[in-house]
Amino acid sequence: MKRNTSASFSSDHESQDFYDSRYESGYMTEWDKNKKDKIFDVISELNLPEKGRALDFGCGNGVLTLVLAQALPNWEICGADLSKSAIENARETIKHCNFIHFSDLEDNAGFDLIFSHHVLEHVLDIDETLDQLDSLLNPDGAMLHILPCGNAGSFEHRMCEKIKGGIQPEQNNRFFFEEEGHLRRLSSSDMTTLLEKRGLKIKNEFYSNHFREAIDRITDSNPRLLIILTSPLKGKGIGNSLSLLYWRILLLPLLLVRLPLQIVRKLQPRKNKSLPVKVIYAICYPYYLLFSPLERAYKRFCAKEWDKKKKDTNGSEMFLYFVKSNA
Repeated sequence: MKRNTSASFSSDHESQDFYDSRYESGYMTEWDKNKKDKIFDVISELNLPEKGRALDFGCGNGVLTLVLAQALPNWEICGADLSKSAIENARETIKHCNFIHFSDLEDNAGFDLIFSHHVLEHVLDIDETLDQLDSLLNPDGAMLHILPCGNAGSFEHRMCEKIKGGIQPEQNNRFFFEEEGHLRRLSSSDMTTLLEKRGLKIKNEFYSNHFREAIDRITDSNPRLLIILTSPLKGKGIGNSLSLLYWRILLLPLLLVRLPLQIVRKLQPRKNKSLPVKVIYAICYPYYLLFSPLERAYKRFCAKEWDKKKKDTNGSEMFLYFVKSNA
């Protein structure tokens, strides 16, 4: 199972070392409640059987494996990952699921559902990976894949269209601002074509991160994302440059208002804070107490978009559910 976090890596061994290092330092120990609620919501809508075996492919620390287990309480749930450190972390915290390394997957074949969350954009060879996943699936099995969406119409897609080199066809239509480990940005039709070749047909599809949620994510991320995404110097002509400048003027104040909240959330888990860190934390914490209720209300407002638009194909994240053609 070839998964990579950097185009410069040349082997699974290098990828594993990289991931082990990241998971040992606390990488992906939690996911946003809104994301977990969406996954639970989607699984609940799939009308899956009462019992079965499910695989969380690329499970990391098992945070979403637990969501899978909660959504399918009578199922046998297995998580698999390239990182041995992640598997050890998952085994320590989640006792009622089985966690294995990718190298042991073939011995555990026969799954009724294969689930992945933001994995397929990282793998070196998408065809090889999908062939291997198909070989692990029962003849009447299904797959649910969640990954970045390259469909036209999302806020990010529209912004990238305004920028020189914003969408990179030579790199499988990646958006220019994505981390190096994202090796592709597939559209829903791309994924459908890939899975149809393997005897799977699309049965249901959901989309998230439309307008409100995209703005929420961009203004609650590293400030660099907003700066590069709205750079008027990169615009394709004066009209696009002015549009990018407009969005920068509009969104930058929201980002700056939220920045102290980000700082507190980032520093809060640290046990041994240095004196400069303690000072920064002390300055930002009263602000956090005052404005975090407003931010939670804002996030709830953004999350309502999912209920209204989850079937609209112009989101920047897709949840695609496939079943075997003979099922």
